[in-house]
Amino acid sequence: MLVPRMHQIAAYSLEAARPALRPRHPLRRKCFELLGYDFMVDADFNVAFLEANSNPCLELSSPFLEDLLPKLIDNVLRVAVDGPKGFPAPKAGTEKARAAAGALLEREDRFVELELRTGEEAA
Repeated sequence: MLVPRMHQIAAYSLEAARPALRPRHPLRRKCFELLGYDFMVDADFNVAFLEANSNPCLELSSPFLEDLLPKLIDNVLRVAVDGPKGFPAPKAGTEKARAAAGALLEREDRFVELELRTGEEAA
């Protein structure tokens, strides 16, 4: 349930930003961009959207990233060149996504203060 929720949130954020992205502009029709989405998952497995980055870090700083990032770049280029074959489109309806994104952006309590604890304090 985590990954589908992350996909839904990403679809909502893109729908909310659609006017600023101007996807039908002639200069944008042959372009693509890799976005980095940051999420947080709480103890009850609720997904919280933190931010979206238009310039995500692609540094190979760990063995995990050394394995993951080349696959990511390959998939991004495959979708950009061949189209989204085999990659399912988000199921969120346009009107529903727009309404949910607008509601999220209008909420005053969308930022939550976090309390950080060290290992001893957390136990």
